[in-house]
Amino acid sequence: RWERALAIMLIFLLLLALLLVTVLDVTVIYNVSWLVRLLDIAFLFVTCLVAAYLSARLYTGTGRMQLPLLGGGLLVFGLANLVSAIMTSQPNVHATVNSTGSVFSSILFLVGSFIAVGWSYRPGKARLSTAAFIYSAGILFVVLMLVLSAQDITPAFLAADKGGTLLREIVLDAAAGLFAISG
Repeated sequence: RWERALAIMLIFLLLLALLLVTVLDVTVIYNVSWLVRLLDIAFLFVTCLVAAYLSARLYTGTGRMQLPLLGGGLLVFGLANLVSAIMTSQPNVHATVNSTGSVFSSILFLVGSFIAVGWSYRPGKARLSTAAFIYSAGILFVVLMLVLSAQDITPAFLAADKGGTLLREIVLDAAAGLFAISG
């Protein structure tokens, strides 16, 4: 299957990169922006997209409600990181989409982990529409955060020459806490 081959290929590339850095004894780090973006896309977006697809596919077969919630969380996390990788020229947009995407993803994970016990549907078309609704809501959230932050409607998540704001730290701490609780 192509999903398994892609996952194995990404893991192999990561291990190869680690091996090269170790063998070549690389001690100097260059922040090559195109490489960072490429790695974000390969290891965050593509991996999350494949896992979200597999979650939806498994959900249509089993009816376990936590699967589209976890898949939706992965989709939001991956998409928010993709947008962040692309929007590096606008640091506040980058920080806002990344932070809010992380907290929205963690909420979906938390809800998915709490309802994991005993809630399932019978096989049918309604399940695919449920997964599509959750995934669409996640995509809409990331797009909304992108538009609102690009228009400077959201509060600042990044202050010029100071780094992350208190709001960003609170949002990221909340996301980390929710991820920890859901795990």
